[in-house]
Amino acid sequence: MSKRQLINAIRHFNPTAETEFLIEFNESALKSYLRHLRYLRHPRGGRNLWVRHGETPAVVTRTH
Repeated sequence: MSKRQLINAIRHFNPTAETEFLIEFNESALKSYLRHLRYLRHPRGGRNLWVRHGETPAVVTRTH
């Protein structure tokens, strides 16, 4: 999936995510966010568990 396709898929699940904001992230970060958004479509609990991958920090901040 290209970066543009990832951004379009993310915006399908989260239309409030601005393209200008998402374009700042690399493909790996976008793929991770898209996986998370897809996970959120299903009810929590039971066999549906979200596992934070080691390459992603628990808390992220951005300064401009």
